[in-house]
Amino acid sequence: MILIKNAKILTPKGIVEGNLKVEGKKISEIGGKAVKSDVVIDGSRKAVIPGFFNTHTHAAMTLFRSYADDMQLHEWLEKKIWPLEAKLDDKAVYWGTKLACVEMLKSGTVFFNDMYFFPEAIARAAEECGIRACVSAAFFDFFNPDLLELNLKNAVKSLREIEKY
Repeated sequence: MILIKNAKILTPKGIVEGNLKVEGKKISEIGGKAVKSDVVIDGSRKAVIPGFFNTHTHAAMTLFRSYADDMQLHEWLEKKIWPLEAKLDDKAVYWGTKLACVEMLKSGTVFFNDMYFFPEAIARAAEECGIRACVSAAFFDFFNPDLLELNLKNAVKSLREIEKY
């Protein structure tokens, strides 16, 4: 059991000052007495808050951070981002997602919703990092109608591959 002592705890009903007990992966008690625990954390001058949910991400795009960020959106997409994305492979998406997962976890995010290329790489990275995720496939025709059917088939195939996660 983990005991966080003397913390300010944000709950749905407001702030509780006191102790928080964790058993396994669940909060078992808020505000109870301090009891003998395997791990004791001094929560004085600290706040315990629920984990954040990031409901719209393209996590692997962390790799593109600050790249041509002074451009207007459509120019940025058409001239910079889409050409880069066309060269992405599953390894780049995996490592970009791992970087994003570490950053999210360090800032209190415990869940993210992601729609991007190579969803199986995203799901694997999230599982390895221990963060929860809702992952979906992206399909984009890059304004080429001939690619639409192929990309749709690939998206469905990718979704079947991530079912194991």
